[in-house]
Amino acid sequence: MIWIVFLGFLSLLLLAGGVALGLYGWHNSRRASQLECPLSRIGKLKPGFRKIRGTVAAVGTPLNSPVSNKACVYYRLRVYEDKKTYKEKPTLPAGVFTAFFLFGALGALLYRTYEVGADDTRAEHSRRSLLDEESDVLSLVEDDTGGVEVDLRRATILSKEKARIVTDINHPPPSHLEELLREEYDIDTVDRRGGFKTLHFIEDVLLVGAKVIVVGPVEQLKSGDLRFEKGDAPFLVCERNMSKEIKAARSGALGCIIGSASSLAVGLCCLLGFIFLVASALRAH
Repeated sequence: MIWIVFLGFLSLLLLAGGVALGLYGWHNSRRASQLECPLSRIGKLKPGFRKIRGTVAAVGTPLNSPVSNKACVYYRLRVYEDKKTYKEKPTLPAGVFTAFFLFGALGALLYRTYEVGADDTRAEHSRRSLLDEESDVLSLVEDDTGGVEVDLRRATILSKEKARIVTDINHPPPSHLEELLREEYDIDTVDRRGGFKTLHFIEDVLLVGAKVIVVGPVEQLKSGDLRFEKGDAPFLVCERNMSKEIKAARSGALGCIIGSASSLAVGLCCLLGFIFLVASALRAH
């Protein structure tokens, strides 16, 4: 009886997984098709799902990127702290005698060397996330036919520009970055002993003047101007090679469809087996 219940549960699980994979594959296929839509000239842009290529600028005052300190329209700043903790060394019960019993004379010798050659604690390093912050301003993308506003909020931004720095007691952070962390995020870069902490800064940034491709829904504002904004369709601002994003979406769609078909086929087989076993059990009674 328990095998019948297990088979029924397994068939439902496989069928549900197949449906979920199929939906995700359809989503990736739709995304790839939308990313492949033809380019539009900004001067002839109309409301709807559109794709443009141009140079990005800020509407108003641009941001200054925290790490590289460059004019930008978007940045993502991540800060991690290296933490060092000390733990007692693992020891064997009965020490060297247990090592001798398990591994012979060589094991006893190695354990004795380990036991007397180090102190009773060992250092372990870990990385703790302190900050993951995004900031953007209303942007303008221009080509030789005109410009259109792009609201970067809730957009997927794929930038090429990346900056990384590591600070420690011998390498203090730049003064502007230290001030930003302290005043905006209440993060101190100095430890209790007065030395600079070991911090890792990772910055993704979309600089003013970057060449981008924007794919997404275009809405007409009350003023009559057009603007790219987040809607139900994908909204992507890409500074990278768009063909790689399309290829990744296509590969994801194909993998999900194959997985969905396999899961549904096995699930249907299990379901038929479940029905057969139930029918057999009912006939036996």
